[in-house]
Amino acid sequence: MNLLDKINTINQPTLPILPTKAHHDTIEQFFEHFVKDMLPKENVIKAWHKLLMDYVKDLSNLSCCVRFGNVGDKKPSSQGETGYYKLRRGWLTRNDSDRFEYFFADNFFSYFIYKLALDGYVPTQQEFADAFKNHKFPYGFGFFIDKKINEYKGAVIPTAHEPGFLGKYKLSHIFDAGKYFDVDGGCRGDAYLSELYYPIGHSNDYLNHPDHVRVMHITDDAKKVIKAKFLRFAHPFNYFVTPRKKNHICGEKVFDDDIGEDPRMINYMRQYLKSTYPDEYAEFVKAIMWFESSPSGCPATGKEVIDITFGSEVSKQKAHGRPRSNDPRQAKYPEIELAKYFLEHDDTYSQLDKDYLKCPTDRHGGTSFSILRKLGLATKDRGILKRLGMSDLIATASGKRKETLEKVLELTK
Repeated sequence: MNLLDKINTINQPTLPILPTKAHHDTIEQFFEHFVKDMLPKENVIKAWHKLLMDYVKDLSNLSCCVRFGNVGDKKPSSQGETGYYKLRRGWLTRNDSDRFEYFFADNFFSYFIYKLALDGYVPTQQEFADAFKNHKFPYGFGFFIDKKINEYKGAVIPTAHEPGFLGKYKLSHIFDAGKYFDVDGGCRGDAYLSELYYPIGHSNDYLNHPDHVRVMHITDDAKKVIKAKFLRFAHPFNYFVTPRKKNHICGEKVFDDDIGEDPRMINYMRQYLKSTYPDEYAEFVKAIMWFESSPSGCPATGKEVIDITFGSEVSKQKAHGRPRSNDPRQAKYPEIELAKYFLEHDDTYSQLDKDYLKCPTDRHGGTSFSILRKLGLATKDRGILKRLGMSDLIATASGKRKETLEKVLELTK
């Protein structure tokens, strides 16, 4: 079966049925009895690795995509557009001096790549290149509805059938697709990189072109960053499957009530990749411009107790036959709850990792530090609500810090 035929039947064979109810005590048990069975075979991963590394060698003739989760909200883009006029999924940008091009996509693109690998399917490099260069590889599942009509106008990349994950499973990144890039002498993320290297531009930049393709100059530095983002997005090596958030619950605290987002689970997966694919791992980390000093998640031995129950008949309200914990860290907005606790108490980052996030003590506070920094908070804010009122803090704050403080205030009402 050729690649396009396989994509057209991507939902076959179907994924394994989620068990009615299952339980494991530790990360290691959960990995061995569930996660590992939902990973592509080792020979398939190695074949995909060679395919992708060979494919991205020639940056003058590369067609690829970048994950960029822009949303249709009221906040104006740098070009002044708001709402769904900012959406760019399936929109194509081409270099003005060679055949390098990229299109925007969201996480749904990765589901196609992972399902191909999970099915044991590895296209030839020529098939893979042709699918991208002829704009036949889908960017998503095709959610074209009335309010997104402007997104539809500019899309030149097709959609396809949902591969079968929705409603059952969640696909989680092992190396973050939008953070921790070693670029311009620092640790960068989408907010910085998108403006410099893959800006969404104005919708007219695309729509005014006869083929709805934006043509612009793409620098060699931009090409390297886009290639790194593409590899994080398109390599099946970089994903693992868990039950969707709605259908699992952990008796012990996990980040955001989601085992697929828990730093210990993610770090355990990295350790597995490094030991199973040492050569591919080293090449991948270099190619994706991974920032060496980036937070790697809490060190994990696999013995960490998570007390996970999951299955088709499991919900957040009914797992274990008991209601959810009243622990405020199990709240709807866990990062904001952490921020609130940080502002009200004098705990060090290490204490937060150990006692609040339940990370091992040798994490040195990196996990909580990273979360709080992302929220615009600094060390000087530790326990500050013991000295100052929230209204005073908000009055002198700006940007992300002010946004976080206002959300904390809402939690206290």
